[in-house]
Amino acid sequence: MIKVNNLRIYQSMIEHELGVRETCVLSRVNHQTLKKMLTGLMVRIDAVRRLSQALEIPVHELLIVSRDDPPFDKLAGNKTVSHPVSF
Repeated sequence: MIKVNNLRIYQSMIEHELGVRETCVLSRVNHQTLKKMLTGLMVRIDAVRRLSQALEIPVHELLIVSRDDPPFDKLAGNKTVSHPVSF
């Protein structure tokens, strides 16, 4: 599962002295989308990219990849499925 690193977003907003409204305008991201990101939920990758550019954060610092949830092996029906992750 891919999640958004909300702590890194908060850190960058504080460094740039931006509030939620200013961050939305600067990154051209809807306030509801930003709210999802600030709670750690994954959103469309283009919104992550725009926020990354606006806050001057590399995309790889905004994304957290975990294999805990959902259980990929159970969904695939195969116990030997490998999931390569590359950026």
